[in-house]
Amino acid sequence: MSAKIIAAIAVFSCLIVCLGLYLSQAQIDMTKYVVVVDPVKIAGNRTLHEVNGSITLCVPVAVKKDGTVHEVMNNLTVYCPDKTEYHPEVKIVNTRYGRVLKIVTDRYTVVKGYYSHRAPLLAPYDYVKPSTLVEHDDVEEVYIYLNSSGDASYVRLKLRIEGGACTEWGGKLGYIWHGAHYIWAFAGEYKNWIILREGWNCCPYMCMII
Repeated sequence: MSAKIIAAIAVFSCLIVCLGLYLSQAQIDMTKYVVVVDPVKIAGNRTLHEVNGSITLCVPVAVKKDGTVHEVMNNLTVYCPDKTEYHPEVKIVNTRYGRVLKIVTDRYTVVKGYYSHRAPLLAPYDYVKPSTLVEHDDVEEVYIYLNSSGDASYVRLKLRIEGGACTEWGGKLGYIWHGAHYIWAFAGEYKNWIILREGWNCCPYMCMII
């Protein structure tokens, strides 16, 4: 066997190995978790997003199919856009409806989580759902708790859980195929906001496959 053939075989073998390594890590399973709390106070002709006192919310966390809390909940960023030095209380607690994220604040607050890991191309991707989800024949609902000791006129909430299977092309992430991207959000509400009442709220929630 000539040296050229041996070299060509070596190059081909190297390409096969590299391709195998790429395909074994080509898929990126991504999960996002976003909560936005907006306590609204109507003062005359002004609308304020900060109240005297505090509000306490218990919102669903992201869980896996087996019911365990997803890793996205381990990497949360909490901030108040209008006051960087303010630190709301945020922690996971147990309730009669399952594990929830307890948020204590007195102003507009954002909680964000992001988690990703690599997987073989076309492998089943991570699928998460809200922890307090109740599934009926024709509708899905989540339980959310509100207690207000402040003077808010009303409290509105946005809760969005998003995930799917991505690949990276040219430094940008894109979903692999139709149906590889899903979003959990409130059903039938303008821009997915919902207004809460005191106590436990049972809110229509839906998963959209994109």
